[in-house]
Amino acid sequence: MMLAIEIEQKYRKLLPNKEAAKKKIFELYANQYYWGHGAYGLRSAAKVYFGKEVEQLDLGECAMLAGILQRPNSHSPLRNPEQAKKRQKHVLDRMVAEGFISPEQAEIAYQKPFEKQQLPERQINKAPYFVEYVRQYLEEQYGYRVYQEGLEVYTSVDLRLQNKAEELLQKHLRNLQKRYGFKLYDRDDSPEKRQERIADFRELEWRKPPKKGDLIHGIVKEVRVDAIIVQMGEYTGVISTKEPSKLVKADDIILVNVKDVDEAKQTAQLTLDLEPIVEGALMAIDPRNGHVLAMVGGYDFYRSKFNRATQALRQPGSSFKPFVYLTALERGFTPASVINDAPYEVVLDKQRGTTWAPKNFSANFKGPVTLRQALANSLNVISAKLIMQVGPRAVVDTARKLGITSYLNAYPSLALGASDVYLEEIVSAYCAFANRGYHVEPVFVTKVLDHDGNVLEENVPRARQVIPEDINYLMVSMMKGVVEEGTAEAAKELGRPLAGKTGTTNDSTDAWFIGYSPSVVAGVWVGYDENRKSLGPKETGGKVALPIWIDLMREAHKDLPIEDFPVPSGISVVEIDAKTGLLAAQGCGETIRESFRKGTEPREYCYQYRGPLM
Repeated sequence: MMLAIEIEQKYRKLLPNKEAAKKKIFELYANQYYWGHGAYGLRSAAKVYFGKEVEQLDLGECAMLAGILQRPNSHSPLRNPEQAKKRQKHVLDRMVAEGFISPEQAEIAYQKPFEKQQLPERQINKAPYFVEYVRQYLEEQYGYRVYQEGLEVYTSVDLRLQNKAEELLQKHLRNLQKRYGFKLYDRDDSPEKRQERIADFRELEWRKPPKKGDLIHGIVKEVRVDAIIVQMGEYTGVISTKEPSKLVKADDIILVNVKDVDEAKQTAQLTLDLEPIVEGALMAIDPRNGHVLAMVGGYDFYRSKFNRATQALRQPGSSFKPFVYLTALERGFTPASVINDAPYEVVLDKQRGTTWAPKNFSANFKGPVTLRQALANSLNVISAKLIMQVGPRAVVDTARKLGITSYLNAYPSLALGASDVYLEEIVSAYCAFANRGYHVEPVFVTKVLDHDGNVLEENVPRARQVIPEDINYLMVSMMKGVVEEGTAEAAKELGRPLAGKTGTTNDSTDAWFIGYSPSVVAGVWVGYDENRKSLGPKETGGKVALPIWIDLMREAHKDLPIEDFPVPSGISVVEIDAKTGLLAAQGCGETIRESFRKGTEPREYCYQYRGPLM
């Protein structure tokens, strides 16, 4: 829309002749307009709909394209031939009324049948969220040149991983919805939205006969005593079920699983599946060069083009805690520093008497714990004490240098992730942990060439050190503990060194897991678009988001060797008492090998323990 406004303003100034300006504005608008089916610009639309160059179009074809302009999704002749012919007739009638053509010419053009082109196999499903993000970026950078000059664009996407990411996110969200109960997604849709969805099904799902095992949409045509009759294009399906009227009604759009098909009769046996209301998003980045390998912005791009990976501001919950711990490590704390996990209250306003008393998710307290144990078990009280010790503003500064650009409230509750962030930026920030403390901005477009092969843009990774390597290693070591013995222990099934952090917000409205290996950083968010709606009292990042992340990382590492995070030269490893964080000695209890920056190792033994720092 902004591009169209810019075009209009530019040519109204350059062309004082009103008619000349109008023609030029329309020409440029038509050449950057989205015509449906992945076609941007008139030349692309002519090829998609008619298999021709623009110059070869006849009167009827031109009129049909003009009719599409108003609403390409529902007026497309490939999706809705009847509606397209109505729009074509309207355009031809207007041309007759304005004296551009004769009634005879209009009738000949209208009577010519539309020769339907074979639409490519859902080519626009190749990473639709990713492609749309890139398209918007290119439009911002190059304006209408994107649609006119035949630019050659190279992106960072790993198409195999991207396709797997889309599949697994859909699978997991459907399974989650089964936990939450049967609800129909689209009963509140407007008639226009409903027609657009049906047009999508006609194009993308009903073009071919259904096959056993397919998961597709259908329209409820009839609800009987013990069965639901479903229409799927030219096929009719039957769902046998008890009390179907409690589940659906006529004209509902439902998701069905195809169990058996009779092609001769064009019938199918179906079971009712769930199209989730719960939403999700994920992103995977190579931390060494910032290349975005996969990005999925929601359950289905054709249901909602809103990109929850790059456009949704949500509270990250405990997945924000690493920024608090990193700030503490930079100010002299160590993984073995002991803090008392006990009831704690922060005075927010002395005059008004307002206080904040953070509680752990379990509602229990563990007593004195090391920072390693506190992060692994995501203890809220410890994070609150740390942020009050180092200062909320210092934590904001830490997040900023790692790439968090969203507004952050410098309040105590920031320790628990009470400020909104984008999934993209928090995944990008975690890349510094995976990359030895060096941050690289996310890269979607790697190179752009013009039609002559000249390089217009080439994104070469530019790494900047944002965390000292030794401190970064301590953070990685502690976050490995989250996987090895903490809230993300389920990820151990992947059998390789991994680190990360779960996140769950108040009332379980958002569930997160952000984690990494040395070669891939990935993040998953799950929640409802209505951001006050809870996933359920027992739903957590470890239970909801982590399983998606595990499957994503399994795919991302399919052909990658197992590698551990490198230990920098400034690190020493010391055997300590797990409870006190002091040097191990005979008779003290369980011991572990802990990492320290050289010079910060404990000097006292466990039997000299004098209590927690705070």
